[in-house]
Amino acid sequence: MNDKDAAKLRALIDRDEVRETILRFAASLDQKNWQLCRACFADEIHADYSDLRGDPPSIVGADDFVELRRRALTGLSTHHVSTNHLVDLAGDAATCRSSMVIYRRLLSDEGSTAFDTHCTYIHTLTHSPDGWKINGVKQQILWNTGDPRIHAGVKVKGAN
Repeated sequence: MNDKDAAKLRALIDRDEVRETILRFAASLDQKNWQLCRACFADEIHADYSDLRGDPPSIVGADDFVELRRRALTGLSTHHVSTNHLVDLAGDAATCRSSMVIYRRLLSDEGSTAFDTHCTYIHTLTHSPDGWKINGVKQQILWNTGDPRIHAGVKVKGAN
């Protein structure tokens, strides 16, 4: 195999591994598998959920990031559908742009309440000895439907 073919093969493998990391992250949330979720991340993450939460972007430790997800999703059934992954590679850095629909359900004796988000994500990743790790997450909301009060991570307009 010549160098050009080897580089193409490496790029195909890297793109697939980046997509797998994003998909493992989404699946970990639905499975409530917080150890798997943590394994997807570098130690520090540039997080921007300002569209959903109203908070400015910040740098957070991965353990704190995962704990926030755990608390926000406690009691909810979720299904994160992640599609349209476009991966740009630059050496040991990557950016993955994707579409996601997040279905959230709160089941109670009175029935089911839903809050769903249609959004795009921009994940940045770095390659480490343990594989690709997410070091940046930006969620851009396209629209939400349902009752946002069921999701602890949402800043409801008009609420204190």
